[in-house]
Amino acid sequence: MREAQRDQVIRVRGTVRGSGSFALPFSGRSGVHHWTQLTDTANPGQTSSFTRSARCEFRIDDGTGEARVPLDAELLVVGGEPEGGGVDRNDPEVPRFLGKDEARLFSKGGWLIWRQQAFAVGDQLVIWGRVILEPDPDPRHEALRDRPQRVALAPAEPGLPLVVERLR
Repeated sequence: MREAQRDQVIRVRGTVRGSGSFALPFSGRSGVHHWTQLTDTANPGQTSSFTRSARCEFRIDDGTGEARVPLDAELLVVGGEPEGGGVDRNDPEVPRFLGKDEARLFSKGGWLIWRQQAFAVGDQLVIWGRVILEPDPDPRHEALRDRPQRVALAPAEPGLPLVVERLR
């Protein structure tokens, strides 16, 4: 990251750092991105699925510096299988996840199946993107005439997503 040049397309392998992380559904880990699906298979012949997603701005640290992954950048997640498991219908996480849709569950005491693609704080990622240099907003640098720059990642081409791979 330290040697990144403006408009250069780079491959960054590093660790997720959260600017404003949140609890990932069903795992409770501190995360920055998730796509989660909850499936109710209690009614034979009719399956109900509920999907939720969330994301916050985050950074990726390659050991030489950090790059900001803006909230408005679309992500294309490649590789890796979603995590998942079963959860009891009466688990307190179910109503938190479903909200008002909880009334649409057929299951009244059985198991539900969840799948999730997520990035937790501390996960290892590879991101392909174009380097944008922007003024570092750290208030300690406000008085400096030549304010330090920080790296943000943008899609390699306008209209394309940032390509992200979660490493196991």
